[in-house]
Amino acid sequence: MQLLSAVPPSSSTLVSYADFGAAVAHARSIDLGAYILGAPTERLLETAARRGAHVKVWLSGEAFGRSADRVAAVQRQEIEHLRAAGVEASLTGDHAMHLKAASIDHVAYLATGNWRSSGEVLLRDTVPGDAERAMRAVRLGSAPAAPVAPGQLALSHAAALATEAALLSTDTKGTLRLATESLGPTAISRLVIERARHHQRVEVLLDRRLLHEDPAAQREADRFIAAGVDVRVSTNCPKLALTQHGGWIGSANATHSEPRMPDWGLSLSSPSELSALRRCFSARWSQATPIKSLPEATSCVHAGLRHDLTRRPIEQDG
Repeated sequence: MQLLSAVPPSSSTLVSYADFGAAVAHARSIDLGAYILGAPTERLLETAARRGAHVKVWLSGEAFGRSADRVAAVQRQEIEHLRAAGVEASLTGDHAMHLKAASIDHVAYLATGNWRSSGEVLLRDTVPGDAERAMRAVRLGSAPAAPVAPGQLALSHAAALATEAALLSTDTKGTLRLATESLGPTAISRLVIERARHHQRVEVLLDRRLLHEDPAAQREADRFIAAGVDVRVSTNCPKLALTQHGGWIGSANATHSEPRMPDWGLSLSSPSELSALRRCFSARWSQATPIKSLPEATSCVHAGLRHDLTRRPIEQDG
């Protein structure tokens, strides 16, 4: 699968978690940044360090939301385990870092979530310099907020969302599909509502647990439903967007954050890559739970989730 854009052909490829694991298993040098690690990835990195690979890991120095204390406790435990195995592991000072990026023998791997072994969407990026740029953003805790050219890797929250917004604003025919873990009043939300009000079909997939915890996200989802957007909830949502002719993938949620906070986003135009993204979205969409407006509820989303949560467990951060 190839990416056709402003970067050289064959520079970016969607890969499986097994591909990522194989790269880690054979690597001599691994640098990785994450908000928090999944247990399988922690074990992969520990095994690599024990066999002699040089492994460095940075986790976000600031956690978000109501689960911040729980996340910080998990991070401390992960760092302790990693260090015991010989990994150079640390937090990114006192700044937040949402970028999920790795440099494996100087090849970039990017994840939409926290390096989960299941349900993760991963990208292998061989553009010269991208691995170094990504890890520089992780180490410094900051990346340029200015928009990037189509097909260029954005490495800050603001730049990643600008890339996504550019896609949504230029392709107004066919179905617009969006998946994000959390939601806020951003340009992405405005474009989604605008498209729905102009009678374009819009499908939005949100994370069940984060939506349940966040009143601001519930208000935005209510606005979506009122505008005619088809909203569903699932677990471990990837971050992606699809229009008739293009796609976007990243780790940036459609929320307000510090503009220069490390995050990532990339526009895609290759038919094979778009087909893979569509399959990914369709698989999640078909298993997700619709959220419908309930007249008797103050918040249709919150009411729908109360009903849904009696049947489905909430998963911990991955």
